Amino acid sequence: MNATGRTERLRSAFAAIRDLPKRMSGRVKKKILGFDQTIAGFRQRRLS
Repeated sequence: MNATGRTERLRSAFAAIRDLPKRMSGRVKKKILGFDQTIAGFRQRRLS
């Protein structure tokens, strides 16, 4: 494999990683937020 092919593949991989938040649907974001809130509520219940 030549160096240019490797750097090109790396560049596309980085671009995909950078685009992940944009491509993530609102549903997934809501699910993650809800999960965070569930953990926070669980922690508060344990503390009290």
